Amino acid sequence: MAESKEYTVSKVSPKTKTWESKYGQMVTYYLLLEGEGQEPVEINKKPDSTPPKAGDTIYGTLTDSGFGMKFKSEKRPDGARAGGYSGYQKDDKEIRALSCMKEANSFTIAWLQETKGDQTAERGNEVTRARAQFLYNLVDELKGTTPPPAQSDEDKVKAVFDDDEIPEDKPKNEIPF
Repeated sequence: MAESKEYTVSKVSPKTKTWESKYGQMVTYYLLLEGEGQEPVEINKKPDSTPPKAGDTIYGTLTDSGFGMKFKSEKRPDGARAGGYSGYQKDDKEIRALSCMKEANSFTIAWLQETKGDQTAERGNEVTRARAQFLYNLVDELKGTTPPPAQSDEDKVKAVFDDDEIPEDKPKNEIPF
């Protein structure tokens, strides 16, 4: 039995073959893999999946079918995607920023509902950006990677709300920050 391992694609042929399987339409790509000689290796993918490109790392089994070398994608032992597309990957900052934006959006929607839509779209965008920045900085503060900002709770509220927008029936320390 062939051993599953990671391979790096060194070259992809422009030639492909489209065919029908019991799982639907498939596309066969012809690759050269680093360290595996000059014999083309076939890999089958669905037409809507990302085509392989030079530099990609793929994980699976390489076997000789008698008609040529075939690659079968498999799940990596660490659970990462098989057959792998190693293109664009989000870094920690981007993941944190997207997460903060999502939370800030939820906050802004609740705030707009509470103010019964009396706010402009521009003001909603300002609130979302300020809240996202606050959350992003809070992550650094909680991780201990940056010193806490020298900003009072009242200043934090003022950064997002104008004084006249703070509901009179709520003390300033109850504004959800």
